[in-house]
Amino acid sequence: MDQQNARQITQNALRSKTLAAAAALGSGRSSGYTEMAQIMTLLHKPDPNIRRTAIKALEKIRGPQAVTLISRCLNDKTGFIRKAACKSLGKLRAHSAKVALLDCLNDKDPSVCCCAAEALFAMGDKSGLNYVKKLVCTKGSHQLEALAVLNELANTKYSLTVTGIKEAQKWIGYKRNWLFRF
Repeated sequence: MDQQNARQITQNALRSKTLAAAAALGSGRSSGYTEMAQIMTLLHKPDPNIRRTAIKALEKIRGPQAVTLISRCLNDKTGFIRKAACKSLGKLRAHSAKVALLDCLNDKDPSVCCCAAEALFAMGDKSGLNYVKKLVCTKGSHQLEALAVLNELANTKYSLTVTGIKEAQKWIGYKRNWLFRF
């Protein structure tokens, strides 16, 4: 039992050290090429928190190589990594990743779909609106998040409550023909 506790403490310390090192990357304190190589290795770590921190570091670095590496994360097996990649690409307004973001609109995780729609919207592309509209009308725990994205994309101000969802669903039904014209 003592060995198992010691092993767990060591693993937690290493994980914290790796996360701190990953967070320090992208801060501009080291050379670009070495920094990029270090981040590339972090993107292949099994711990999703380390991969997410690497994505944030790439976002700070910017540039076409960073965008390419972040775009690869859109295929990650973990949903919140795909979500973080969508958010970063939206912040970077990475037009070169538009096709990959359009594919993410069909992701099995509704949160990823919402983030992809937001990222596309940040680039001036409203093609995610119909997907978000569908998510607002589909029952599930994702509805509030989808409603928040709908508010942003369609410039509406529905409250993020059950009542707001019902009002938005009525509006979507009423505006259905209008929304499909775009």
